[in-house]
Amino acid sequence: MRICLDIVWIEAGEIRGAAENTRPHPGVSDAVVARYVSPELVTLVLGLPAGWLDEHGCEAGDSVEIELPDTAA
Repeated sequence: MRICLDIVWIEAGEIRGAAENTRPHPGVSDAVVARYVSPELVTLVLGLPAGWLDEHGCEAGDSVEIELPDTAA
């Protein structure tokens, strides 16, 4: 990744985990770069600007509602 992010793992309308303020590591080998792994299998992964979760007081266990665009059109 090339930008700072909050990574949110979502299942069944609930935040199941998050990696906050993740940062790129330019020039670091892929073999040693930090890996961000969901604490469990999830259906959705959401990337947000770094700090968004803290600014909005969101954490694991919170309910979320995501409206996906209608792709039928």
